[in-house]
Amino acid sequence: MAALAKQTKQSRVIGFFLACVRRRYLIENPTLGLGRVKVVQID
Repeated sequence: MAALAKQTKQSRVIGFFLACVRRRYLIENPTLGLGRVKVVQID
């Protein structure tokens, strides 16, 4: 999977869990400990 696709997927997952926390389905966001996906542009 390309790095940009991984970054997009990770941001969607983080957003999903953030919405769950806001609606009080979860007490805390389990994705807070995730590191960022590094995207390196190759020329």
